[in-house]
Amino acid sequence: MKQLLTVVTCLLAMSGSAWAAANSLELNFNDDSAQARLGMIINQDAYGTSLFDIRGLFNDEDELNGWMTSFGFDFIGEPGNVPGLELGIVADVRVGESDRDDSDFGAVGIGGLARYFPPALGCFGFAGRIIYSPKIFSFLEAERMAEYSIRAGYVITPKIGVHVEYQNVEVEYDNILGDVDVDDEVRIGFEARF
Repeated sequence: MKQLLTVVTCLLAMSGSAWAAANSLELNFNDDSAQARLGMIINQDAYGTSLFDIRGLFNDEDELNGWMTSFGFDFIGEPGNVPGLELGIVADVRVGESDRDDSDFGAVGIGGLARYFPPALGCFGFAGRIIYSPKIFSFLEAERMAEYSIRAGYVITPKIGVHVEYQNVEVEYDNILGDVDVDDEVRIGFEARF
């Protein structure tokens, strides 16, 4: 199954139509892990933005050899009374594997995100995301799944930004493994907009 999911994700990410429709590319990394994200705007108007999001993650810390791929939708808007604030809802599907007892996991997650670039701080800003997958939305060997991240960033130009991000992805397995952190890392990265 790992090979099939990897091939499908690579083909979709590398296909011409995906790159032609891409609006943002993000890459985060450290010595033990890397994460790439491709965002495509579905709709953008005065009420907000709808995005399709594809992500790939590989983490080899402590010989974990964990990987995860996800795809989903982000719905983001700006409340009118707080300049620089964006709030959103996230819905995604995540599948992956870790070498801890060769465990596979999958889950449909629902969550929220926030980005705040206060005008008083110029180009500095903060962002966070939290996604939860209850038992009813989890499959393969996963019982539940939770993910959260926090980020501090700086926008260099309107199309380029750099950031430092902490991300935790925890899977609760239905077997003896219990709770396993598939990802618990601090990474540096950049985001480019097309």
